[in-house]
Amino acid sequence: MTTPTRPLSLDDFRDAVAGGAVPVRAHCDRPERFRGDVAQAQWHDVSIWQVAATAHAVERDEALVREAPATGCLVALPLEGAIAVEQDGRAARLERGALALLDASRPFRLDSAGAHRMVVVEFPRDRIRLPERLLRGTTAVPVPVDAGLGAVVASFVVALGGQPALLEGPAGARLALNAIDLLGSLLARGLDDDALGSTDRQQWFERVCERIDARLGDPRLCPAELAEAAHISLRQLYLLFHERGQTVAGYIRARRLEGAYLELADPVSVELPIAAIGAKWGFPAAAHFSRAFREAYGTTPTAVRTAVGARMPAVA
Repeated sequence: MTTPTRPLSLDDFRDAVAGGAVPVRAHCDRPERFRGDVAQAQWHDVSIWQVAATAHAVERDEALVREAPATGCLVALPLEGAIAVEQDGRAARLERGALALLDASRPFRLDSAGAHRMVVVEFPRDRIRLPERLLRGTTAVPVPVDAGLGAVVASFVVALGGQPALLEGPAGARLALNAIDLLGSLLARGLDDDALGSTDRQQWFERVCERIDARLGDPRLCPAELAEAAHISLRQLYLLFHERGQTVAGYIRARRLEGAYLELADPVSVELPIAAIGAKWGFPAAAHFSRAFREAYGTTPTAVRTAVGARMPAVA
């Protein structure tokens, strides 16, 4: 977590937000009068930023998109004051009670004419189960969060951002993934049935994902079996994932690694051998499991297990 001990100057603010996975440029008309605070709670590739600042703008222009490509998404949720967001030819003014999605793979702008406080969630694009064509249609569109599911999602996200220790603890991985799942459900709910393709395509995709999740530990799980179970062709299966910027194999691998990470980080499983956890989640070869885990999370299964043990109370 990054928590400033004093109000940040514009240069300090730029340095603070530079630590995110989505490179942006920050500027304002009166740099000498700028003041801001930034705090970040993070689990792996999911970050929740608490931002309080005076008037300024943050943007990714065409040049920055080319110089520093990124495939992540941002969700901006104002808590006090107002912010304006722009992307894909749309512009919206957000106040408390609404959020908006921004896609880092294309230019966007976020600015405020006055003092404000907001939460920004940063996460990989492929964690939302929506096709690219639909995701593009949801950017810079206000999504109400003052009632119903929106209020539940907003409260959950704000609570995580305000208590970074939650993401750093044993339940951090599950909490971060739950937050993104909730945001994905909220964004999908804002689309009409025709846009979602409720007649077939979205339902096909959801059924396939459910079957994958139910059989992650089965080494025989393969695209051909999934297509047959869903009563679609192998080509249709590949296309469903391609529309979402994913591959079938990549999705299965990511879900298996997530399951293994969650179990490794669970104190209840601390006595279970690491190799057994890998095998349970579809990695029968320990060396392959360790290598794939490091590639995905930048650390080893042993390091995750050690961190869990260090947080457990000593037994007298």
